[in-house]
Parts: sequence; C-alpha cells; structure tokens
Amino acid sequence: MKTIHKPWGREEWLELNDSYCYKRIYINAGYKTSYQYHNFKRETNFIISGQAEIWLENDEGIIDNLIHYQLTAGHSLYHQVAWIKENDTTFFFGGDEAPQLQQMKSKFVAKYDRDGKKAMEWRQLWWNEGLTNNWTYAFYHDIQYPTYQHNGPTK
Repeated sequence: MKTIHKPWGREEWLELNDSYCYKRIYINAGYKTSYQYHNFKRETNFIISGQAEIWLENDEGIIDNLIHYQLTAGHSLYHQVAWIKENDTTFFFGGDEAPQLQQMKSKFVAKYDRDGKKAMEWRQLWWNEGLTNNWTYAFYHDIQYPTYQHNGPTK
C-alpha cells in the first residue's frame, strides 16, 4: 500500500491498475481538499465518520438510486433541486427556487432570482408534476407550510 501525505491529510492507495484507482482518504478536521475534476473517470466516495460538503457539478444525476438531483440555474447559476424517491413516495426539495408553497401555486417571478422567468417555469412544472404524482414538498422558507403534500398539508 502506498501512502501519500497531503497538507490536508493523507491518501492510502489500496489498488491502482488500468481500470481504476482505489484510495482511502483521510481529511484532517477543519481542512479541505483541492477541487477535483475528471473528464473520463468516475468517483465514488463514502463518508465513514464526520461530515463532508460535496459539490455535484453534473447537470443531473442519481445517488444510490434514491436521491435524484438536477442543476436548474434559475435562482443562481449553480442551483440544484433534489427528489428523494423510495418505493411510491417522492419527496421534493427545491431550495431557493421553490422556497414557499404560495410561490408554487401561482406564477410567481422573484426579482432575487438570477433568471426569474426560468425559476417560475420550473415551479410550475414541479407543481403540476407533483400534483399528478402526489409528491411531498419541503419548503425551507415557509413557516406556515414547511412541508406540503397535494392531498393536504402535512405538519
């Protein structure tokens, strides 16, 4: 096993061949690694202990066949929304593009969005799709309805 020491911790190279590289990475508390980008390589990361902040830069994807995410770029250039899909249940989180129930119900264009028209169109699409498929929404800026399901609010 090869060990490479870094300013932020260390990497233990457990396997390196023509098909893949398998590393165990230790990051010291309070440190961060450099930005990672690969054109032709897939990475899989498991957090064994502690917490991590991970940036997802693909336009859309699926994590563990459970969490679906999509880059929407209505509120900000890198804004993402997520669906947690398990069995017949879909839980939707739209972040700043879908922060309140009332904004979903109406054709609301927010001046604070990078592209207000695009964000409004996304909200309408998600509202209609959720109505058809009985989604549960999470609204982190809505005090009255922090969650909502189309067959009625949940609290």
